[in-house]
Amino acid sequence: MTVAELEVCLRILFDHARSVGLERVELGDLDLYWTISSADSLTIYQEPKPSIGSFVDDESELKKLLDDPSRASAVDLDRVAHLLKLLSHLLAS
Repeated sequence: MTVAELEVCLRILFDHARSVGLERVELGDLDLYWTISSADSLTIYQEPKPSIGSFVDDESELKKLLDDPSRASAVDLDRVAHLLKLLSHLLAS
């Protein structure tokens, strides 16, 4: 899958979220979540080392990215992935 195709898929999914009334990824009382590093998630024959992530931190850092796109990194993709997982949870509930 190309980056362009992935971008189209995300646009379709975001449109779907809006069509059911989701305009924001609301954290509510949620903040902390379990996560494993991207590298650990791809090594399925070894026990991953979980750590704790923060939706609040993810959102804060991504807002900095909006102000300064030159700071984009792979870590920001992980942050987006965490918020997408929360969006998926909100859509399913």
